Amino acid sequence: MEFKIEQFAESPNRPQVSHKICKYLEQLTIQTILIPKRIILKSKWKVVLTLCFEEDTLGNVIDILLPSIKEYNEQAESTIVFIPFGDIINSSKPNVKFAESVFEAITLFFTKKYKSVSPEDLNQLRDKMDFEYIDSFGYPVPFEEQQYIDDLYL
Repeated sequence: MEFKIEQFAESPNRPQVSHKICKYLEQLTIQTILIPKRIILKSKWKVVLTLCFEEDTLGNVIDILLPSIKEYNEQAESTIVFIPFGDIINSSKPNVKFAESVFEAITLFFTKKYKSVSPEDLNQLRDKMDFEYIDSFGYPVPFEEQQYIDDLYL
């Protein structure tokens, strides 16, 4: 079916980054990991990596919620990764720090769920990340450009 990366945050203090950064990393992951490894793309289920940005209440640790949440009516399997955002919004290059955090989430996701994906595969993904391009989106971006999951309902 497909692979998607979505961003979610309850706090209005969330990272005000462009959704295009996640879309870029999503496409890079498909090209670098999914196609060569022949995983997910022929699945009957849509696979969603949901990045949940939260206050740094539990420390500065990125953590994954397993098992995945299955939505049978949509044939979607969603895996939630919790990402504290303090370091992102306080960074001198928040877009780059955001992308690094998303990469950590992608690494957690694939190493926990897909044994065929090796650390070397993920290193290739990191090596292909164009941080100059990522940083070019500006920060902060307008609300409409952020496109977090619940933004559609506001």
